[in-house]
Order: sequence, then C-alpha cells, then structure tokens
Amino acid sequence: MNFFPSAPWHYRELLERYAESFSGAKEKEFVRYKLRKRLRAFVSSLGPISKDLRDDWAKATGFSIRNCYTTMEAGTVLSEPVGDGPQVRRIVLTKTPDGGVEAKSEVEDPTESADGKKTTMNPMPGVSTRIVRFVGEKNIKQEVLDQNGTNPNRCTGQLMVRTAGLGR
Repeated sequence: MNFFPSAPWHYRELLERYAESFSGAKEKEFVRYKLRKRLRAFVSSLGPISKDLRDDWAKATGFSIRNCYTTMEAGTVLSEPVGDGPQVRRIVLTKTPDGGVEAKSEVEDPTESADGKKTTMNPMPGVSTRIVRFVGEKNIKQEVLDQNGTNPNRCTGQLMVRTAGLGR
C-alpha cells in the first residue's frame, strides 16, 4: 500500500490505541520501522487535520498527514503543497460558521490555522479550478472571479472544479 486515506477522527482513534498498546521504546520504533517499509503517505480527505493532531501523529509515526479535498464524483482535486516551494497561486479553503466551505484564490505561502479551519491547497495535475460568485435574482448566473489562478487579485467565492473524470 502506498498511502493511507482516512478521516481526522480515525487518526485520533489510532493514536489513542497506539498509546494504549505500545509503551516501550523498542515497540514504538518497531511500529515506525514497519510504517516506513509499507507506506509512503497519510492523507485526510474528509476534513482538515488540526495542527495538534498532525504534530501528535508525526511524533508517533514519523509521518505527516496531508490534507486533501476529495469529492465522490471527481476524486482528489486539491492537495496541500509538498516541500518549501516558492509562493504560487493557491486555493485556500476556510470553514464558515454555517458549516460550509469558502474558497479563496490568492498568492500565499503554505499555511494552516491551528484550529484546522483554514487549509491551503494546490489543484492536482489535470484539475482546472474556477472560483465563482452567483449573481442575479435567482442566483443562476455565475460571475467568474478566478480561472486557474489567473486573477492577480485575491478573490472569494464558491469553488468549481473540472477533471477528465467528470465529463461535461
């Protein structure tokens, strides 16, 4: 297996079981050794991972958990940047008070809020992005605010994605 996808609550539960099951240094090192031999990445696609959970997981396993934005229809469309690259246009997803997600397109360093409410991600290869605002009396018309990161200004709206798997 190359990667392990799961939800934040599952990672927390695995850490709790880890703490209950492995107390000695040799046991913990054995777990880290086996993980390094069998896995390459851990991803969370059902919600952002908090900084505390990410730090606890890295301390226990030696791996970081990467946040991804996945939809059932399109698969993984956004993923956190890997490594320390230059500033590029990114999609920033922020939880809203009503439980929704707000999308922003801006030039920003890879960041994450400590409470897990903000995650900065890049579109995956082969994914085109658009940030729109619905306008008009019935909110049917779309005003395109950003298409694939071409708008030099910061904009906020709803995220739309297109991949080869979605069709027209």
